Amino acid sequence: LFPKMKRKKMRLTSRRSQGTARKSILHFLSCFDTSELRLLHELFIHPMLSFGGRGCEWSVGGLVSLHESGKSSDFLGSWSSGHIPLNVQAGFLDTFKDFLGCLGRHMRGYLFPWVGISLCFLRTLCEDGVVGAQQQDPAAIVSLCLGLLTEIFETYDDEEVGETLGFVETALVALKDTKYFQTFQVFNSAVLFLRNILTSEVWSERVKDHVEVRTMLDSLFDRMGEMSAQRKKVVLSLVDSVLDEAPEATAPILEKYYPRMLDEVKAMDFKSGDRQDMVSTLSVV
Repeated sequence: LFPKMKRKKMRLTSRRSQGTARKSILHFLSCFDTSELRLLHELFIHPMLSFGGRGCEWSVGGLVSLHESGKSSDFLGSWSSGHIPLNVQAGFLDTFKDFLGCLGRHMRGYLFPWVGISLCFLRTLCEDGVVGAQQQDPAAIVSLCLGLLTEIFETYDDEEVGETLGFVETALVALKDTKYFQTFQVFNSAVLFLRNILTSEVWSERVKDHVEVRTMLDSLFDRMGEMSAQRKKVVLSLVDSVLDEAPEATAPILEKYYPRMLDEVKAMDFKSGDRQDMVSTLSVV
């Protein structure tokens, strides 16, 4: 079945045949025990770790080395994906998305290799950028990484993913100063990740005092006056969600930004301003 999951074209199917075939096979495999699916994960993880013939300690050790106590931080701090073309990264991320959607509970126990590699894609793009011409839009890769990480932290609350939280926060801080953050797609994905962890019963307690989270919030509200109505609406939605859904102890993290929001109200042009933008701003304030 593995070649059929990777084949790009299959007869009598649609243009999206690869994804369709993969999902059908994964739904079938979801009937197996979690332990029986280890080889399936290795078939996708190992080629990434040894891509281009660049063998490393992680490719030799495979899934076992990535699950050893304390190894996750070593991997995230040392492995770089700069040599992997963006179209290959996009294929891996699309596969990860299908695995999450089809295997459900069977992903538990195998999450870190997938999350770790995806996070390295994000970190490498934010810190080093893209070298040479690429077939894929880097902003789309960044947005896809953030979307997957948001889904992971929304679905799972155990230490297997908790160890990566600090690395995600560091990547976000680096991201805010890149050209990718100027695109609405990436901006929206980053804010959605922040909203997810700040409204979570589990993660909000851990991140509310983190410098990286406050740095990201400072960046959002400092630029609020020059934002487009579309971006401002995303930031206001973050405020609304935190006040409505976050644990009571987390909401005060926004208090320092209330004066800036009031400044937005004072600066409104009620004669010729964007009426919808003004209504949404007033509603949240």
